[in-house]
Amino acid sequence: MLLPRFLTALFGIPLILLVIWMGYLPYFFFVYAVIFLGLYEFYFLWTERGYNLDKIFGYIFGTLLLMSFYLNSVGLANPAVNEGTGLIFTVGILAYLTVNLFKSSRSAANVGTDSEKTYINLVLTFWSIIYVVWLLGHLILLREIQPFGREYTYLIFLTTWFSDTVAYSVGTKFGQYQLAKKISPKKTWEGAIAGFLTSLLVALLFKIILLRQFSYLQALLIGIILGIGGQLGDLTESFLKRQVGVKDSSSLLPGHGGILDRFDSITFTAPLLYYYLRIFL
Repeated sequence: MLLPRFLTALFGIPLILLVIWMGYLPYFFFVYAVIFLGLYEFYFLWTERGYNLDKIFGYIFGTLLLMSFYLNSVGLANPAVNEGTGLIFTVGILAYLTVNLFKSSRSAANVGTDSEKTYINLVLTFWSIIYVVWLLGHLILLREIQPFGREYTYLIFLTTWFSDTVAYSVGTKFGQYQLAKKISPKKTWEGAIAGFLTSLLVALLFKIILLRQFSYLQALLIGIILGIGGQLGDLTESFLKRQVGVKDSSSLLPGHGGILDRFDSITFTAPLLYYYLRIFL
């Protein structure tokens, strides 16, 4: 298990760091691939449980949302473009609800369990857009914050990698007190605290080396945001896997599980860091 995990990291980490450095379209397509594969995993997990999510709607709607994120992030001043994300999100929801309303009315004879399952399919389809596309889509917005979007993006990825590694190592070796037994029995308070402290340390190192415009207080606040947000993102994905009864979201990344497993922390930290930077800096 350690060798596949090492080899995946050996080739994957430099590739991610490279596309972050390049930015623009290479980075957009990287994030798009991550989200597309994340959607695929999400749909597969629930399909295996007998649900029938609207995959075509999810892929098309998700693509339009990500395109609007990108056009907005590269600095286009056209107000119509800047409002595009909200417009696409709103129109997409209304259109999908309308289509499903007519589909349900045509099959009104099917009541009880069938009707309930149809509604759950609808809810899960929307949740896939929010959880996978909307939250991870903030990686695009974060990278294009000027003039330090590249550094902010490195910060979020490196903080996640280091804190996850430390949390796993400390939790495995020293963990005794379970953090959330019903959600993820293997996660411990010892590992969570070690991961949180690592987030603080990485944020402080970034302040000293790359983000000198931050005060030490700002760096600590960002470390706290990333430390807590990463833990919540990890537990949220663990909760999802518990609902569908699987250990990993897929086996796409040898030794690491699936895309949702590797980007679970970032689903929370990307939007949290983005809005903190936009509002307070």
